[in-house]
Amino acid sequence: MIGTALGVYKCASNIGATLVSPIVGVVQDYFENEYTEVMLILTAFSVLASLGSLAFIAVDRLILGGLLSVGAEKRKAMTLSKSYDDVAPRASIPQTYAYGFVTTVLLVASWAVYISLALTSGDSGD
Repeated sequence: MIGTALGVYKCASNIGATLVSPIVGVVQDYFENEYTEVMLILTAFSVLASLGSLAFIAVDRLILGGLLSVGAEKRKAMTLSKSYDDVAPRASIPQTYAYGFVTTVLLVASWAVYISLALTSGDSGD
């Protein structure tokens, strides 16, 4: 499960890097190399990342009982005192498909942005 989680994390990280960099470049070009709009976009992404972090903290506290934020010894005691499904309930099939769908849409979007910018970069007239 840890390997799968790390793989999903790396995939999401690469999707974000693929989408954000070209979008920021296009915004900067559109506003004639001004950084104000770019900084607004990056600030918005930072706020979204912070909200996502708060959501993970809430899930850890409310659903997992603080399992992710305790030390190794206490975590071991917590997992031994409960069944696996109590400690880490599995996502339902619709949730699993929803996560897969969102990841696939973002992956396709990142490739679409990358390919469209790669095809149009030769038309700059430089």
